[in-house]
Amino acid sequence: MSMWWQVMLLAALFVLPVRRATAHELQETAITLVVREGGALDLRVTCTWSRLLLASGAAGTTEGARAAVARLAAEPEAAFAARVDAVRRALEARVRLQMGAGVRRAFIGWQWPSASVVQEALRQETMAAMTGGGGDHHASRLTATARLVVGPKIPSVQLDLPPQLGAVLLTVSRPKEQWLAPGQSSPMIPLRSP
Repeated sequence: MSMWWQVMLLAALFVLPVRRATAHELQETAITLVVREGGALDLRVTCTWSRLLLASGAAGTTEGARAAVARLAAEPEAAFAARVDAVRRALEARVRLQMGAGVRRAFIGWQWPSASVVQEALRQETMAAMTGGGGDHHASRLTATARLVVGPKIPSVQLDLPPQLGAVLLTVSRPKEQWLAPGQSSPMIPLRSP
């Protein structure tokens, strides 16, 4: 990490006043579960990585949240990558689908933002906090995806989530999919529920 970043992060810790972020929906974790015909499920998890790392204990507990995020943003890349990898593995192990009778299955094919993307987002978040935009800036809000096929005979499922994700806004979508020939217009698409 360059000396410039280290100086800027230290300034965030010691010079600027702490500004409390206002909580609203955009800071919370959002999960979208797309249920397709045949029991195929697509999962999209969008969360604020600074909050996720703090809730997972990755930053320690001896300092305030702002200082911990600044320290993580300035951490050497290899050490930070190891922290992010541990959080990823923990989430992959804890995000499960219950299918009744105690049967639980893990999602597969997880696609995560790289550790360098997460760390850069933390740096942007720290810089925004330093310039007074910390309450309105959501740079570390990044998305991970996964999938699972449970089959057409499962009538319902329940999503189990770890507490590190915090409050979650869950959206379940059941898209109506159909093929259109080249140049063919779609059928009329209602914008209101019947």
